[in-house]
Amino acid sequence: MTFKISAALFSAFLFFAGSPAHAGLIGDTVGVSYYYPTKSSLYQSNQTQVVTANGATFTNVDGGDFNLTVSDGAITVAFNDAATWSQASFNGFDVTDVTHVLPTITIDPSTTMAGLTSDRLSESGNSFYVNWQGLSFSPGMIVRFDVANVPEPASMALFAMGLVGLGLVMRRRAQAR
Repeated sequence: MTFKISAALFSAFLFFAGSPAHAGLIGDTVGVSYYYPTKSSLYQSNQTQVVTANGATFTNVDGGDFNLTVSDGAITVAFNDAATWSQASFNGFDVTDVTHVLPTITIDPSTTMAGLTSDRLSESGNSFYVNWQGLSFSPGMIVRFDVANVPEPASMALFAMGLVGLGLVMRRRAQAR
């Protein structure tokens, strides 16, 4: 009985440890599009790029208002000029990961754009949207979004094996009484 359980645990460990991990965005193919005046009205579309160790940079997004870089753990927007986005049901961009479903993306605490709150962000499968409508920006302003890392499969397998081992020890102690 103990041998069968050990063999099952070892097999599970090899399965999870051998599975490819998807932590971060390096190696993923991403694209950036700008939508105005609605989320379904494409205003500008950029070519897709593969995220490398240096990131994937899209220049002159929204007619040159900003550059956007997708890196392993962040999406960074660097503004080139000053303006206020028009009021519309949607006036913003989306980053689409052609390769995988995107992990959770949040506003980095270092971002200081007035009025940018989490209710302006939305995710749908492999797309992440930011609605700038009514917000203002100035040259040199940086907005950063953090991309959550997905746990490695081997880490999850190790955690699961520890829980199973703990359960077996508790079971043996209960049987010994």
